[in-house]
Amino acid sequence: MGILRKLFGRPDPSDVFRMPNNPRDFIGGLGRRKFWRRIDSSILFCVARNAAGEMELLRNFVFVSERFRLVESNFARLANSPDPLFGSQLSGFALTLYRLGSALCKQRISARSEEQAKSAVMFADMAFTSAVLCDPLFLEAYAGMAFLYGGEYGTLNRQVALEWCQKYKEAERRLLATPDEQLNPFQQAAKRGIEDPEEDRRTREEIAMYAPHLLEPTTEDRPIRQLIEKLEGRLMGS
Repeated sequence: MGILRKLFGRPDPSDVFRMPNNPRDFIGGLGRRKFWRRIDSSILFCVARNAAGEMELLRNFVFVSERFRLVESNFARLANSPDPLFGSQLSGFALTLYRLGSALCKQRISARSEEQAKSAVMFADMAFTSAVLCDPLFLEAYAGMAFLYGGEYGTLNRQVALEWCQKYKEAERRLLATPDEQLNPFQQAAKRGIEDPEEDRRTREEIAMYAPHLLEPTTEDRPIRQLIEKLEGRLMGS
């Protein structure tokens, strides 16, 4: 049955913690796992390079992606039929992971037990940090981590939240300093949104009309930077 499961069933996500401890062999092992083998290894090696040798980040990316069936339901399609709105498969991966993290934050609020709440926080952490791993200029994922630990979802870790506020600002500076020709369309749109908030508002209205699935519902209609600064001020003053 074990052989049949490996051939025809879904991979066991926990297997990832027993895979090789170096990026090259680790990615090579992914190429032999169901669903992952439908993704060109060059895309996965890009993720490994972003991990910069931190195997825990790479393992968490694979684990949370398999645990919530993102590879079969989304990544494989994005890898082979890139959405022109992204211009990069990895920005598509990042958005998928960010949306998962946001959904898990909501689960944290409605959790019926402390165990469920802790699991939701752990998986949300994996999802947001994996989004950053896929696209280091995906600003929403940095904000997701800051708000996850900033108390909004019932979990307060001031040090971690403040660290991610700072990481957000550093990533924003990198994005703004990067020439447009080195950015994919998704990143260019994010950059324009920072430089021209009014244009960003109009862009979001167009997306809401033609591709609402790309937007995360939010009760705030302010630039992320303002929300980060508000959170940072509250944490430093408390």
